[in-house]
Amino acid sequence: MLWIDNNMKKRAFLITSILIPVFVWVTVYGEELGTPLSSEEVEALIPTIESTEKSIHNLKVDAESWMEERSSLSAPWQRTPTYFSCTAWMDGRPKGKLRVDVHKEVLKWRDGAAPYAGRSYTMSFDGTNTKFIEKTAGPSDEQFPKKEGQVSPGASEWLMSNIVGSCTGGGVTTNFFFNSKKEDISFSKAFQLAILPEVQTSKSLSFEFVHEEKNGVLCLKFSTKPAKWGRETWWFDPTRGFALIAYLHTNKVDDIEHVISDIKVNKLKEVAPGVWWPMEATLESEPRDPNAPYKRTVYKALNVIANDPNFNESVFTVPFPEGYSIDDKVAGRKYKVGEDPNTPKEQSKK
Repeated sequence: MLWIDNNMKKRAFLITSILIPVFVWVTVYGEELGTPLSSEEVEALIPTIESTEKSIHNLKVDAESWMEERSSLSAPWQRTPTYFSCTAWMDGRPKGKLRVDVHKEVLKWRDGAAPYAGRSYTMSFDGTNTKFIEKTAGPSDEQFPKKEGQVSPGASEWLMSNIVGSCTGGGVTTNFFFNSKKEDISFSKAFQLAILPEVQTSKSLSFEFVHEEKNGVLCLKFSTKPAKWGRETWWFDPTRGFALIAYLHTNKVDDIEHVISDIKVNKLKEVAPGVWWPMEATLESEPRDPNAPYKRTVYKALNVIANDPNFNESVFTVPFPEGYSIDDKVAGRKYKVGEDPNTPKEQSKK
């Protein structure tokens, strides 16, 4: 039997606050549609889920994404100028070392003459600190050199955010889905907690495992039980390394259900033995304001290399270029690269 310590029992109640603070219902791939699985069958699945979560040792992704909008559910999607092109490196560990080189970012400019602003930059987390190197910025049709950098302690929230996840593909994978969460959570841990006897007999924490077809694929489905304020649902493909196929998060306001996030992975590729990475996906959301448009992010991977035996982790240690003005919040100093950093002209505010 699976060994669970007291700390894990306590975290059985934490997981519902991470996913949705209500009843939780889980459905899984089995031999017959709609047939619940026993705790023993679920327990047998956990090592496979854990293996999937640990299957990536290093990764390099070239990808692009853009924003589309439409005025109603029946209207066609229209592409907007919002765009993101990047190369990302990951060490394979959730919330681990990560570097993103943004070749081009175009976003709406809230204040300014131009409707859209663009920039290029690099942000990296080496396991200890985050480095930010801003290269160019300005109106989307005219970029100017910035030559500014910053060092900050820990991992940047932006690097671990859903925004970066949707642009690199990590946010739509079984491996890195929970990167934006501060808590130490994974799908294997969620399933492990679900089969605790005290959780199975709890009226507020009941779990169920069943299998379901999604987009023509027999899937493992993990879903929170419908409640008055919403639910979350994940679908995984057991035949392709339990890769994430879809995700749906809905919320209820005044008994009206709203789509917070609707993810569809439209194309998977085996980029290394047993490693299936999303090559194409869409991430949709529904507006709360009736006058606002529906929006979706379209993600497309251009090239993916996983588990490269020649991968060099020095890629996460990014040097600041000559002549850049650096704000080092870790050391508490500001300096220009090429000058002596021990004689700063101005001290940073900690």
